Amino acid sequence: MASTGILVRRNTAQTLRKLRPLAIMMALAIAILLIADSVVSAGIARYSKSVTSDSSLNMVQVSSITSGSMKPITKGSLDEFAGIPHVADVYGWAQVDLTIDNPAQWPGSDNPGALWGTPYIRGVSPKITDGSVGQNGPGLGEIILPRSSSFGDFAPLLGQTVRFGYTQMISPGNGALATIDLKVAGMYDNSTPGADGTQPSYISSELLAQLISSRQFGNADMSDSDALPFDRAFIKPEQPDNLSDIQSAVSGMGYGVFSIANQIDSLPGLFRLLSFVTWAVGIFLVLFCVGVGGSMGGSWINQRVREVGILKAVGWPGGAISRAFCYELALVGAAIAVCGVTAGVLGSLATTTIVGAMDLELLRVEPWTLPNALWIASTLLIVPAFLCLGALRSAIGVARMDADSALRDL
Repeated sequence: MASTGILVRRNTAQTLRKLRPLAIMMALAIAILLIADSVVSAGIARYSKSVTSDSSLNMVQVSSITSGSMKPITKGSLDEFAGIPHVADVYGWAQVDLTIDNPAQWPGSDNPGALWGTPYIRGVSPKITDGSVGQNGPGLGEIILPRSSSFGDFAPLLGQTVRFGYTQMISPGNGALATIDLKVAGMYDNSTPGADGTQPSYISSELLAQLISSRQFGNADMSDSDALPFDRAFIKPEQPDNLSDIQSAVSGMGYGVFSIANQIDSLPGLFRLLSFVTWAVGIFLVLFCVGVGGSMGGSWINQRVREVGILKAVGWPGGAISRAFCYELALVGAAIAVCGVTAGVLGSLATTTIVGAMDLELLRVEPWTLPNALWIASTLLIVPAFLCLGALRSAIGVARMDADSALRDL
């Protein structure tokens, strides 16, 4: 047994040197496939996050109009919605008229008209392309403007403080122009207008409440009033699975409810397709390890016939020779697998981090994503196992040869 261990230790390093090109190729292939798996998984994770967390797909939209009646949405309604189990956040939606007060700050010679003040709702509002805006949108004294309009370019206003006019009630049924100074914190791309109109501006929910309060009650201090009106509301659940329960609860209160996610029958199929891609990459990795490992082990044993003859000549039994070769191949396979997995893990971390930081439009991924643990474990087990299995038949056949026949073959 001691002599077997000595032979295996000495021959393993020599075998790795002889098989270096093939071993490097196999380790690189393993690394590339693991990186590919992690990139696909990171893309699915990012896409899933954007669809289920940062998207209107994960929102329950509430309307005051139902098929049989109309129930107004107020600040009090929003508080009721917030009390429903598994509700993460509630947003009231309305628009207030905002106009640029100073003609010198107009984008052209003509008044661009109303830049309808709209609450910024993450996942619903358009992507901010320029400026420095927090993750949750503009602050209380900030505004996000469209990049351009048919009247000209708003980009020169970025970073400036602009005076806006809005309507304030002075008596029931009568309003007057009031002004407010807001910093233009960002710009968004309005080349493709959405549901908010052709040139809305985006403000915080707190500022919207103050402006609605001024328009309705003549006093911004009424922004916390339960009677503060909204046109509609958006409810964000804690988890996408909570959508249906929340819809039912809101509908039971007498409001009209709608969820885009429930209208898209293809969404579950899309996620199944993307998951299939990750399994396809993993299965290909396993088949690659099986095929190359088996072929590599068998051809390697066939090159050791003369060594078998020498071992037989000095008294080694055939079983001991077969075991020694299998131990040796297991160590070689383990070394290849460990190198390939290590390179794959490090490459996955680097690739997903770099690609994630680049924020490519067509390839957005979650950074610091590791390959699937199942494929890592499979690789570490399959490579040495199939090197041994591929060599087993040849090892048994060669070990059965007598010393004279083995030496004569070469």
